[in-house]
Amino acid sequence: MTAGPRRAGGLVALAVAVLAAGCGGGGGSPSTAPPPPAPGAPADARTATAAAQSADEYREAANEICRRSRLETQALDPPGAPQEVEAFLRRGLAVTAGQVEALRMLRPPPPLAARHREAVAVVERQAAVIARVADRIGAGADPQTVIDAARPRVAALAAEADRLARALRLSECTAPGPATSP
Repeated sequence: MTAGPRRAGGLVALAVAVLAAGCGGGGGSPSTAPPPPAPGAPADARTATAAAQSADEYREAANEICRRSRLETQALDPPGAPQEVEAFLRRGLAVTAGQVEALRMLRPPPPLAARHREAVAVVERQAAVIARVADRIGAGADPQTVIDAARPRVAALAAEADRLARALRLSECTAPGPATSP
């Protein structure tokens, strides 16, 4: 096997790992539309100021949003070559944008509201890092180099998002594996 295909295979795995860490999973059918509102989510932004959901309603709705986002991300076709990495990351970012929009529409109960806002902000920061990676790759930077440089930041943000999701008891919004202490 030549170094080229091996490097491409490693880059694909790296791109998938970065997107998975940043978006709570890895692939789904590419969709730029946000997931449909989860059970208990307001129908539109105007109703977002309505009464807060109960903790159970909030958790059910947030978990459904995360589950859908993870499935969509996992269904994305991974890049087959380095020149496909930018498009792959952008498809994943579209899924994340839908997830963030849907999470913002939730009305967590007051005891969970601040942590919910913090968790959504962390997902937005992850997406911003991944968007910068895609931008740099699109501008001609070496995908391997850019992804290698961003991976520690994406991993740190993923760990923070996971910690917050566990604290909120959002099982579908956490990375698989052993629970970490909040």
